[in-house]
Amino acid sequence: MSWSKGASIVLKMWPIIKEHTDDSEFDKNFKRDLMAVFFKYDLDAYDIHGVDEDLDKTVRIYYGEE
Repeated sequence: MSWSKGASIVLKMWPIIKEHTDDSEFDKNFKRDLMAVFFKYDLDAYDIHGVDEDLDKTVRIYYGEE
């Protein structure tokens, strides 16, 4: 998967994920682990940065910054 395809997929599905999750520890871990799959297959965090505050927070959690 190319980075551009990964970013496109994440941006299309993020509103659905956000709608069905909350700030519980379980949901934070779910979102972090989901992002791990995309980062593993060549998603660049730069391409999704600034789109949504919760998405940015999830990326920071993935990188251990929160």
